Amino acid sequence: MPSSSSPGNSQKFWKKIWNNKERHFLWHAVKDSLLTKQNLKAQHVPVDDTCDYCIDFPKTVLHAFSYAMRLGLFGYAIILDLETLSQFLEVHKPDLPVVCHRPRAGWHPPPLGCYNANVDATLFEGLDCMGIGVVFQDHEGCIIAALSQRVRLPQSIEMAEALAARKVVVFAKELSLSDVIIEGDCLRVAQALAASGRCNTLFGQVIEETRQIGASLQQCQFLHVRREGNWLAHALTRRAILTANTNVWVEELPPIRFSLIS
Repeated sequence: MPSSSSPGNSQKFWKKIWNNKERHFLWHAVKDSLLTKQNLKAQHVPVDDTCDYCIDFPKTVLHAFSYAMRLGLFGYAIILDLETLSQFLEVHKPDLPVVCHRPRAGWHPPPLGCYNANVDATLFEGLDCMGIGVVFQDHEGCIIAALSQRVRLPQSIEMAEALAARKVVVFAKELSLSDVIIEGDCLRVAQALAASGRCNTLFGQVIEETRQIGASLQQCQFLHVRREGNWLAHALTRRAILTANTNVWVEELPPIRFSLIS
């Protein structure tokens, strides 16, 4: 570390950490001039200023950064608007190569004619059940269909995620969707589904059944996504405890509160 006896080295050290881009970005944050939804609305831009992530509070700079601090760099990708994110990434360009090798963090639109499905499972051991959440979206992000289902508690979270994956391909066939990309946040299950060999695990039979159903579609791809990119499906799993069996929504979503996500 530079000492007080070498002011020249000290200045160089702090200049490397605190560059002009960071000062510019943080100055806009302190002045509340980042392009958050609330600031856009204040400039008479016709947008809904509600936070897309928690769906409870206006997207202010303070609200955005409070969640981004919890979620790391990917939190900025979810919480901040695209314009704000570009400012942040411009400041932190050296970190980008590391980020690119991580799993998908946010929602990515599928190609035209293809549908994106997010799926998740949550165990409710106290209620002896689990919840399955599924949501299908098209290339424009429009909701095609969503599902929330309550089923009997399996023996492991991997089995729960495998059962949820089987449910989503069955749901795709019921909806007559033949070209789908399925994203889940359980790495072990996603890897098993994407592999070509036999799955010799306790949930292997479910994996094999899911692959067979997926093979009957025109295209069925399984991907791993980070938890923050799967929050909507997760919220639907939490909603499953409110019903005795299965709820399905077509071209819409049920009201989802932040309390269902955490």
